[in-house]
Amino acid sequence: MKKERSGRRVVGRIALAVFAFICLLLTLALRWGVKTWATLTLDQILIQLSLPIEGTPTAMLASFGLECALPAALAAVAIFWISGRIRPGKGRRLFCALALLLSAASLATSVVIAWNRFDAASFFSGEYSQFVDDNYADPERVKLSFPEKKRNLIYIFLESMETTYADRESGGAFDENCIPELTALAKEYEDFSGDSDQLNGGVSLTGSGWTVGAMVAQSSGLPMKYMTNELDTMQMFLPDMRNLGDILEANGYQQVILMGSNAFFGGRDKLYLEHGDYAIEDLNYAREAGWIPEDYSVWWGYEDEKLFDFARQELLRLSEDDAPFNLTLLTVDTHFENGYVCRLCGDEFGDNQYANVMACSSRQVTEFVHWVQQQDFYEDTAIVISGDHPTMDTDFCNDVPEDYARKTYTAFINAAVQPELDARRDFSTMDMFPTTLAAMGVDIEGDRLALGTNLFSGTPTLSERFGYATQNAELNKHSKVLDALQSVSLDEDRIAEHVSTNYRLEDSDPALKLVVMGANNPLYELKTVFVDVESEGSGERWRLNCELEEQVFVSEGFDPARLAGDTCRFTVQGANREGKILKLDEFSWTDAPELKRADNFLAYVRSLAGRDYTILISAKDEASSALTEEADAALKGLGLEQSLLGMFRHSYIAVVDRGKLIAENIGEKKLELVGWLSSQQRFKIASAGFDAGDLSSIQINGEEYSPNGRGLNFVVIDPDTGEVISTRTFDTCVTLG
Repeated sequence: MKKERSGRRVVGRIALAVFAFICLLLTLALRWGVKTWATLTLDQILIQLSLPIEGTPTAMLASFGLECALPAALAAVAIFWISGRIRPGKGRRLFCALALLLSAASLATSVVIAWNRFDAASFFSGEYSQFVDDNYADPERVKLSFPEKKRNLIYIFLESMETTYADRESGGAFDENCIPELTALAKEYEDFSGDSDQLNGGVSLTGSGWTVGAMVAQSSGLPMKYMTNELDTMQMFLPDMRNLGDILEANGYQQVILMGSNAFFGGRDKLYLEHGDYAIEDLNYAREAGWIPEDYSVWWGYEDEKLFDFARQELLRLSEDDAPFNLTLLTVDTHFENGYVCRLCGDEFGDNQYANVMACSSRQVTEFVHWVQQQDFYEDTAIVISGDHPTMDTDFCNDVPEDYARKTYTAFINAAVQPELDARRDFSTMDMFPTTLAAMGVDIEGDRLALGTNLFSGTPTLSERFGYATQNAELNKHSKVLDALQSVSLDEDRIAEHVSTNYRLEDSDPALKLVVMGANNPLYELKTVFVDVESEGSGERWRLNCELEEQVFVSEGFDPARLAGDTCRFTVQGANREGKILKLDEFSWTDAPELKRADNFLAYVRSLAGRDYTILISAKDEASSALTEEADAALKGLGLEQSLLGMFRHSYIAVVDRGKLIAENIGEKKLELVGWLSSQQRFKIASAGFDAGDLSSIQINGEEYSPNGRGLNFVVIDPDTGEVISTRTFDTCVTLG
């Protein structure tokens, strides 16, 4: 009985310590968040909490740990220890009650303060406004006319850059100009200040006060609002939004976004992949491509000096193609708190580190612009420079008067048009969306897109019509248009956009394996998937039933030998829980007949020789034991130079593009390579022999195609269409059969 009471007391002490830890952690976290992000909003909190923390810099995580988690843990341990030192009885009960009361009171007080600080009552009131609904210009319906010769775009998001940092004479709020070079750029080109000599910029309204929200606002003309049925799963990023990336993709633009941080942070990768199919070249990409060492890490990833160097390389590559391009950059050195001091930074502002970093950024950006202006492609390129949002640094702008209007830095360089009005404009960052298109020479019917207005036109902006205060108040409310745009639509077309189909021939069994990716997304509630197959040569038809297997629907067992013609048409359909049939995908399989008939290694390799294909090869495990001199000669007939004979358990990668050897490497350690094919597809290839990790990976535009079997893995692409026409594995460790 005594042991039982003692056990209950220990459990009670543990429960009290855990409760105290939770209360104190939440209390300290609320205070830490407000202190760390001076302009924090409830939208931002809820959106960030709904996203994974991957990509968050270790310094910020360490700050949270030291200021929140550690004190809460120490307090909880102290309560557990002290409660055990006090003898059972009235004294212990009093201590436990006091600890319980203080913990609950601290949390309750913080919640009340936060409730008022973030105006949570209005946020959760459910009040709807007609403001957005009445003033929304649907980009799907507005007529956009691109010039015959399309203009390139370089869009530079400057982290936390404001006009505030200029001197008062130039329209800033500081005694000394921290950004003199950027000030000169804005004055020389266009910032919509009219005949005034003072800088002008955009105001960050509700839903655009942090980086991802700013990117959404400037590219779509919409605020980023928290939607419980969308962002808590992040299956899709604002699926019905049509933004700058979508429009440029539809008009044939190559699109790349460069950033020195992890694009996964804040869902930025989803934004740019799902709206414009950008090639995302972030911190991880730089490591994989060998731009920086694998273990390189400063600040949020790598510094802006490297970012601009990489941007120069990318611009030279992009400009070689006939297609127009959009290169978007996001700087990071000027992120709060106090920025990152790189080797280029001076100390002209003494111990004011953030001012020194801002000055360094001003020089680097301007030098980059001057370099662009010296290139042949500049004549056909518009440059847009924009601060993403006002700084969240808690003390840098302490001396700025409360009535000073803080605005993001803005400059349009080499725009295709001139402003119709010689007047200073009042505008928000959402106006950047149509204004950027106009700077590229695009004619916009009505000069408005979403909630944005083309600043080169004479059309009044919403800020000029209603004022910033009214806009903020209305954007804080709900809107039927925003609800519709930021919710997940379950119609057939929307589902089809997020389902991809992969198919290949398996080496071990010459049967077609078809994989339907994404079809089991819980948002779609698909219960079954089936595929109707029609041979165009014979007119025969078959149906394949797909079974759910590790988050994908997979169908196997269709024998290509049954095909009478060289082309087979596939229609992929799914049934939801209500039995409704939804069309997911439709495609034709036009795999080369000689590849279908190649039933052994030599026949397969010889069928590739002399063909205008793109061939990617990766070795796994042991890929040389069964190779003969005849097989080695066949591989060299593809354009390869290295010999695999006798290379026991070595890693090996090779890329042949239209008969030209692009890359080839062999070694005892894991090998990786990232690059671009002539079809403008990004590839990532990796190989690891038995002792180096035992892996084959061949990704095209982020999608895996390597069968990952022992031996040599082949992926073959038609470079004219970009279609993967064959994937095979040959166990060259055992046999060439």
